[in-house]
Amino acid sequence: MDGHAGWANSAALRRVERDLSGEWQPEGGQVLRTDGRPTGVFIDAATKLVDDVVPPPDAAFRAEALGRALQATARLGLTGVHDMGRPSRT
Repeated sequence: MDGHAGWANSAALRRVERDLSGEWQPEGGQVLRTDGRPTGVFIDAATKLVDDVVPPPDAAFRAEALGRALQATARLGLTGVHDMGRPSRT
């Protein structure tokens, strides 16, 4: 919500080379856990653990994701969405 968190699915979690379980925390960040197991939520510098192992999406993937997201938001009745982390286009 505020640009300080990232979310990872189970496939991404498996790609991280370090064991994410336990109570340790990376410097400058936090791995959220339940019963010592990662939930998939990474705060601040912890996002780098996943960012380093997941390839960036290509243009086709981004277009597909945007289309699906817009359909989902329209089904929920949302008439507008924005990302505070992106510059606006005028």
